[in-house]
Amino acid sequence: RAPLRINELRLDEFWGPTDLLVSMAAEHYARCVQAQLQGLLGSVEVLGNPRQLFGHLAAGVQDAFYEPYEGLFTGPDKLVEGMAKGAVSLTRNVVTGVSTTAASLTGSLARGVAELSMDQRYIDRRSDVASQRGAARHAGDGIARGFKSAGDGIFRGVTGLVADP
Repeated sequence: RAPLRINELRLDEFWGPTDLLVSMAAEHYARCVQAQLQGLLGSVEVLGNPRQLFGHLAAGVQDAFYEPYEGLFTGPDKLVEGMAKGAVSLTRNVVTGVSTTAASLTGSLARGVAELSMDQRYIDRRSDVASQRGAARHAGDGIARGFKSAGDGIFRGVTGLVADP
């Protein structure tokens, strides 16, 4: 949750045209909202942890160049081995970084949509399920959980529309 806090605009004994008052108020509140949004955009959860993503990408790119470079000086067979190691590391780091970022981003969006529902029972139930479930053991487990969760959500949505339109 990221509450939006806006400071009051206090003017003592303002004697001026209404247009000036409206302009001052609009400028003040625009600055407050802008400052809040900058903090919100800097939140790692909202953006899917960009620092972690760039860390993975940098490690993968570094290995993609460093491993073959090291192998170049030890012999042709080590060059090929270094190229393979670098390619595997680059692939692994890109996949890990992108998938972790995507998971974090979609989780943030899901939490935001849940909050927009304003249904506290649903929010509490969702939180309870998430805390009981724990982390996926492998990619297949995560994909299966995602499809199960999506199917459950669609089923509950359709059931809700039919039972209580």
